[in-house]
Amino acid sequence: MNKTLFFFVNMTPFPFGIFIIGALFIFHFTYPGFWMFMIINAAFDLFQAFVMSPIFEKLDIYTLKEMNHFLLFVLMMVIAVLLFLYQKWQDTAFKLSIK
Repeated sequence: MNKTLFFFVNMTPFPFGIFIIGALFIFHFTYPGFWMFMIINAAFDLFQAFVMSPIFEKLDIYTLKEMNHFLLFVLMMVIAVLLFLYQKWQDTAFKLSIK
């Protein structure tokens, strides 16, 4: 029986690897344009959720047990919005600390 303290210990590198690298790469080239970031990120996330994820599942790299590919896409989009909002918040805090 396998027990862990944190749910993310059993997760594959997928959400911490290509997803975050791709989101940050897109973010770097599109910030501060929210809509451009979301459109390009949505295309990248669609590719990951509906093309790469099934390939990884067929290769037995991982299996989506309690989530389908659409929910994986939604989760990646929510994380992208949170990333954008966090950066906006940091920009505001940085500008206030300079004054």
